[in-house]
Amino acid sequence: MLEGVVPFPPEFARRYREKGYWRDRSLADEFATVFERYAGRVALIDRDARVTYAELDRVSERLALNLLDAGLAPLDRVVVQLPNVAEFVYLYFALQKIGCIPIAALVTHRFLEMSQFAKLSGASACVTPDRYGDFDFTEMVGRVRREIPAVKLGIVLGEAPEGFLSLAELISRRPKQPVEALRKLRIDPSDPAIFQLSGGTTGVPKLIPRTHNDYAYNSKIAADVCKVTGESVLLLALPIAHNMPLACPGMQGTLFSGGKVVLSASTRPEDLFRLIQQHRVTHLKVVPAAARHPERRPAHAARGEAAHPRARPGRVRAGKFRHVGRDALLRSRGGSGRGAAGDLRAADFVGRRSETRR
Repeated sequence: MLEGVVPFPPEFARRYREKGYWRDRSLADEFATVFERYAGRVALIDRDARVTYAELDRVSERLALNLLDAGLAPLDRVVVQLPNVAEFVYLYFALQKIGCIPIAALVTHRFLEMSQFAKLSGASACVTPDRYGDFDFTEMVGRVRREIPAVKLGIVLGEAPEGFLSLAELISRRPKQPVEALRKLRIDPSDPAIFQLSGGTTGVPKLIPRTHNDYAYNSKIAADVCKVTGESVLLLALPIAHNMPLACPGMQGTLFSGGKVVLSASTRPEDLFRLIQQHRVTHLKVVPAAARHPERRPAHAARGEAAHPRARPGRVRAGKFRHVGRDALLRSRGGSGRGAAGDLRAADFVGRRSETRR
């Protein structure tokens, strides 16, 4: 068990195992089965890129080996601060394959939060874009590394300055180590698989450890509750690192079920309607403010989002809220949940009010 992490009470852990909730498998092992079972299916869509389950496995494996070469080791903490792009998904599974623990930061966090996350966790690395909107992340990470010597690596999506590693190069480069190096690693399913963040309502967000055992079960049971199947198509516009879009059932639950995940770095309604129509989306993560007024463009749309002036909005009809679970699900009634493309009818928005503060 990672030092400083409080384990589940023994009586709880025993009961969860007896009931079959915990399978004592790491997320890497859980998803190895998934990647093999659905190898030929499309797992991920990011802009024009379509990535199969087999490709996701292969790319994340290559990245995992290169991260080992870069000096990361099991139980190292890595602050991950990436938007909704395929590189986040590659990195998430690569870190799981080498037993590193991602800290689910958001691109809106700045030095105050990032330095706190790194200091509290004893992080070994930070992964960020080079820029997002008008903000220079490499300058911020450089300051974090100067003030917190434990942060050995700065990894950048985009142009990597001197002293930083390029995430694109780590993804594409042929690794020095054989794949057997991953097989030799031992990952304890009772250790944290990720550090999620609290809502931050009383200050800098706190770190919340989620173990391999409980996070796998969380996503599987949420997928069952939300009727996620191999025909499901999930659109992620909320920050992918958040607990809900990542794992409730989110990306994890959709992939466990053999479904498809569509990523959007934009939250503009016209962009989302275009993706709904194009990919026949069945599930959409939303917060109530966005769901109640899907036709309205937010007055404070995030800088750096690309507009799609030729996009024609789809239709969302007869929407209503049902607060029955942890997921924010946009689901058509009946059958597989599919209506005509871009026409999600009689939609049930399922969510929990406390999630909307995040």
